[in-house]
Amino acid sequence: MSQTYINPVFLIDPLNSKCADCHTGDANFLSINNGILICGKCAEKHQTLGYQISYVRSIKDELDTYLYKFIELGGNTRFKDYLTSVNIDDSTDFELKYK
Repeated sequence: MSQTYINPVFLIDPLNSKCADCHTGDANFLSINNGILICGKCAEKHQTLGYQISYVRSIKDELDTYLYKFIELGGNTRFKDYLTSVNIDDSTDFELKYK
C-alpha cells in the first residue's frame, strides 16, 4: 500500500488547494512573489505580467528555502485578506489587481 504524497504548500493554508484567482480546485502553480497558489489557466495570465510582478513556478519544481519562505509567509488566505483590506475583490480587473 502506497501513501499519497501531499505537497507541503497545501498544508500551510487550507485555501492553498484552490486557485487564488478563479477558485478552482487544481492549484498546481505558485506565484512565488505574491505567495499564492494558482491553476494552470491563471498561471498563464500571471506570466503575462512579468516575473517582477508574478514569478510563476510549478508546485512540482524544487523550491529552495528562500522561495519556499514566500509561500510560507503568504498563502491564499493572507492574500485574500490583504485584497479585502484594500477594497479589491474578485471583480477587479486582473492586471489592476496585481499591479
